[in-house]
Formats: sequence, structure tokens, C-alpha cells
Amino acid sequence: MDKENIYQEYGDFIFRYLLTLTNDGQSAEELTQETFYQAIKSINNFHHNGKAKFSTWLCSIAKNVWLQELNREKNKHQLVNSLSDETPIFYNLEDAYFRNEDKINFYKKAQ
Repeated sequence: MDKENIYQEYGDFIFRYLLTLTNDGQSAEELTQETFYQAIKSINNFHHNGKAKFSTWLCSIAKNVWLQELNREKNKHQLVNSLSDETPIFYNLEDAYFRNEDKINFYKKAQ
């Protein structure tokens, strides 16, 4: 397979495939680029033995790239949600001071 002509020959096909998965042109374009990057990196793993077409191999790479992106987004949202559910790390020092003052006064009165 000629590495230089892969994108010209299959780029539009893979872009349209990813567009059907993402329903977002910008995401499809980014994922198309990542797909061809991964394909060029692993082109030696494709053996044309008549069992699978090259376009099918590219579609499987595109699907895996898309699924990886979905997992990254899912993990990012989980992290954001978990951070927003926690008690704030930074708090108002003035509020903390007055709470401590109230505790001190309470304990003084209790003695």
C-alpha cells in the first residue's frame, strides 16, 4: 500500500464514516486525522491476504479512535462531576475564623 496516497484515496470515505458516528463535522475531521496517523503508524500490520479490504481495516481503526475519544470524554465528565461534588478545597478564611470564634465562645461558656 502506498503511504502517500492513502489519505487522498480513503480520506473522504473515512470522514463520512466518522461523521455518521459523531454527527459533528469538526470531531469527524479531528478523528479522521487521528485515524490516518494511527493507520500510517501500523501500516505494516495490515496484510492484504484477501480476507479483509483495506477500507475495512481503516474503518476498524476509525471506530477504535472514536471509542477512545468517547472514553476520554466520559472520564473527563466523571472527573469534573466528582470534583464539583466534593467540598471546596479553598474556603473563605473569614468564615472559618468566625466559626472557630463561635466554637471557642461556646466552649468558654460551657466551662
